[in-house]
Amino acid sequence: MRIAELVKQSGVSRTTIHYYQRLGLLPKAEKKSKNSAIYDQKHLDRLKLITRLRSEAGGAYTMDHIQAIITQLDSGSEKALTEVLSGQRSDKASTLNPGELSSRSGLPQDIINRLIRENVIRFRPGDSLYDERDVAALDAISSLLEMGIELESVIPIARVVEKLAAFEIDQYKKVRDTLTPSQRRAYLLNLQQSTDALHEYLFNRIRQHLLQRG
Repeated sequence: MRIAELVKQSGVSRTTIHYYQRLGLLPKAEKKSKNSAIYDQKHLDRLKLITRLRSEAGGAYTMDHIQAIITQLDSGSEKALTEVLSGQRSDKASTLNPGELSSRSGLPQDIINRLIRENVIRFRPGDSLYDERDVAALDAISSLLEMGIELESVIPIARVVEKLAAFEIDQYKKVRDTLTPSQRRAYLLNLQQSTDALHEYLFNRIRQHLLQRG
């Protein structure tokens, strides 16, 4: 399956899938061409496992714990895996300060501070620190910077994505009261996947046009 189908079946975003691959949590896809990669059932099963571990006991497993679990799982050591599962639980989800965000993402502290000042990376209501969601966002930003896109351009990109997300939520609010709790979750997931698919289509159409022009 292509990544769009993997996103649809797993409920995990494309950015997070690439983030897991860079962490070594998810095997690399089979490359069919420079711009085409194929995923299979083992990728889907692994994503389901990671998702389950991240939601276990309200986020009791941190990403470090999950990496240890995946390492033991890949080694085939059931005894070691049992020890990890029984001993590497935290009372709450891992939280990070701005300095730890820098060490986890590999981005310089001045860039982290700038993104915080620009409200690209932000506190959530009730939170006093940052967490793995912020690391995943910084990983995506790091990829853009590595591609040669300047920070002054990355910030407007984040603004556009934020506006799209806000528009999607506005559409959800229009029908929220007509949906059951389970329907609400499914609606939000389908909304995100549909807009992701539309973005991929439009991006590829523009890319093809540019390549044809040379």
